[in-house]
Amino acid sequence: EDKQAKEVLVDVYDLLDFKKDAYELFCQIGNRSDKKTLKRLGTLKDYAENWGNHYALPKPKTPEKKRKEKERQAQLGLPTFRYHPNPLETGAFEESADGGHLQCYLFQCLHCGKHLVWMDFD
Repeated sequence: EDKQAKEVLVDVYDLLDFKKDAYELFCQIGNRSDKKTLKRLGTLKDYAENWGNHYALPKPKTPEKKRKEKERQAQLGLPTFRYHPNPLETGAFEESADGGHLQCYLFQCLHCGKHLVWMDFD
């Protein structure tokens, strides 16, 4: 019964694109004398080595983490962009401190695709 539950978990991991986790669990429970199992193990190994868990959806952010990000955005004094309302959440901004009080942000507009630079002189 426990093995059957783990097999279902391997299928769920595989469907959710947690390829590395699916491979690791399947290695523990798989019957290596079965040809079908070996074929699936090889496929999962290939995905695990090449993709890992890269394509899996990230864990949703907690309300506390969302609040901290909003505070950080307010602290940085970022303007509101019409076609990109939350650039910190999407990871579009890269902050760099080049000495002094200059803060420079590079991002790509989601609407037009242009790379834009925004600078803040405190």
